[in-house]
Amino acid sequence: MQPLPDLTSFLTFIPQSRLWEAYVQGRKAIHVEYGNFSSEEPELKLTPINRWGARVTSFDRKERFIVEGNLDPKTQDLHGKSLVATLPCDSPPPRKVYTAKEELRPKIDPDSISSEELWERILMSLGWIIERLRGEHYQIKIWCGSEFRAYYNSLGSVMTSLFPLSKLKISIRLTGSVFIKRAGAKEGVEFFEEPLLRPMEDFLQDAEQAKVARKDKSIPEVLILDPEAMAMFIHEAIGHSGEGDNVLAGNSWLKALSGQKIAPSNVTIVDSPRDFSSLGSYPFDDEGTPAQTTYVVKHGTVGSCLTDRRTSAILKTNSTGNSRSFWYDATPKVRMSNFVMLPGERTFQNILRDTKDGLLVKGMREGGSDDKTGGFHFKPNIAHRIINGELREAVVAPEIQGNALAYLKAITDVSSDWMPRVAGCGKPTPQTDYAWVGYGAPFVKFELSSA
Repeated sequence: MQPLPDLTSFLTFIPQSRLWEAYVQGRKAIHVEYGNFSSEEPELKLTPINRWGARVTSFDRKERFIVEGNLDPKTQDLHGKSLVATLPCDSPPPRKVYTAKEELRPKIDPDSISSEELWERILMSLGWIIERLRGEHYQIKIWCGSEFRAYYNSLGSVMTSLFPLSKLKISIRLTGSVFIKRAGAKEGVEFFEEPLLRPMEDFLQDAEQAKVARKDKSIPEVLILDPEAMAMFIHEAIGHSGEGDNVLAGNSWLKALSGQKIAPSNVTIVDSPRDFSSLGSYPFDDEGTPAQTTYVVKHGTVGSCLTDRRTSAILKTNSTGNSRSFWYDATPKVRMSNFVMLPGERTFQNILRDTKDGLLVKGMREGGSDDKTGGFHFKPNIAHRIINGELREAVVAPEIQGNALAYLKAITDVSSDWMPRVAGCGKPTPQTDYAWVGYGAPFVKFELSSA
């Protein structure tokens, strides 16, 4: 179901404008919260979502208007309803005209099912997880539906996309910590079926082992981060430092190292909104710039930063298509899409076999980084000792602290095993809001004696 924006009604808010653009966004979905985080018995909260709206910018007046819309259920027309806010705006669109229309049909369309039936169907697929969580304090959050995005301007650009979206977040409260697992993809109801079995089984086993794992007081000199842990590391410690607004503000440790070697040649990190079926994927950004792959680190050497129209104009480059916002009424910012480290050539089992003494870190539950200095700190979910090439007992590893540049230089191996991940990325400047992003990384081995 693809709405047809009634641009005439939107443009009544900016009469006689010669140069304008409109970004339209809409979502139809259900949001489900289920669990017993705040009660003895599991509670269900089911919220239908059917919201539409637009940002309409007049470059003659240098103002951006946030306009809400209502969807006509018969004609599927999106009519302007009210002027919510105005925001300052510059950086007019390029003179090149773009046209695009992309639509992905799910195997099982959530729009064809009522909210109650949709939840019942998902519940059947996730029943084995809920049964395993019996006796735990847990919360399951589900988002399932579709998203429509469109970009138009007075120069003739017309770009539209319609994708299904499904997302799952499971939180388990343990003594002193909360275990969190996120997953998501541009798929319909089928997302909650077979593909989730293996990663969720691993997550539930890790949570069980964390209850009895002993605490390790130190980090050994040899460290292997699993795909989830490594994905969070590159996102926080490298990705934000590569965003153009942070570069211009002087909050980027990567800026002074442009064109320099900072890691072995088997380290390549890209931002790629088109190449992965993730919630961070899109064919065009909020400014109508076609999506493209950007090499932030290529074969160990610092490459390009991520930009929008404003930051690229100042940096005298072309926009990389990274102007993003979570919703039509939020200010677009330079943000990552699918920020991933590409796989290497050796399997994880071969890397493990060559490790005499070390630690395998599985997932990160929290942490942060300093974009200006590259300093970081992360708390692992769970870890396993490695002795003579074999995984041994589970341990609760201490907080991992260090400097991103030192850790990148300490990389000795990158696996061919690769795993995608999805999360929400919060970014201030000026107010904090969130956008769905994709992570991805292989297993990565560090020799920390040199870090």
